[in-house]
Amino acid sequence: VGGPSVTKTVAAGELHIDYANFTGNDPKDTSQIKYLKSTNYGNTWSNEVKLSASVALNQGVSLAANGNTLLAVWRQYLFNTNQPDSLVYTVSTDRGNSWSKARTLGPSFICPFDLTVSETQFRSEALPVAVSDGSKFYVFWAQRQGDCATGQSRIAYLTSTNGNNWVNQPMVLDNSIGTAGHHYMPAAFAAGGVVQV
Repeated sequence: VGGPSVTKTVAAGELHIDYANFTGNDPKDTSQIKYLKSTNYGNTWSNEVKLSASVALNQGVSLAANGNTLLAVWRQYLFNTNQPDSLVYTVSTDRGNSWSKARTLGPSFICPFDLTVSETQFRSEALPVAVSDGSKFYVFWAQRQGDCATGQSRIAYLTSTNGNNWVNQPMVLDNSIGTAGHHYMPAAFAAGGVVQV
């Protein structure tokens, strides 16, 4: 109060949205990951950009930002023998004006913790969540440990300093295998250099 005014130029009004667009008659067929950008708080939007390259079912896209760099990560579902369950990502280094080619994140396949609806369980899908703490990108998801069909689920994650170069193998938040119960459906938030999962 009473001090000098401070002026700072910021990229005001930018909104970034990623979503899955189902393309077949059956929602289980195929879907594409799309991106839209607004520079005026959603008053107008860019033309949609297709980020996914596969013909598989793509869902659960998560978007994280660090400065001018945007990271989009999503789940690609098993689709015949050529496309295994995997996580796929793409990066923009110019605030969404252009995007890299979609690539597999981490190992070529994941052992997702997926449950279908029954009388004894609710539906759960292993979808990724991406965040940035200002210096690294983090991607978290639920993955079975050991046996892909019956192994206990733990929250796995990968890190990258720039969105392009990732650690080779997923790490696990709590690897207490043998303890009854599954870890699934992670939610992650980052602020002030701290990531909470």
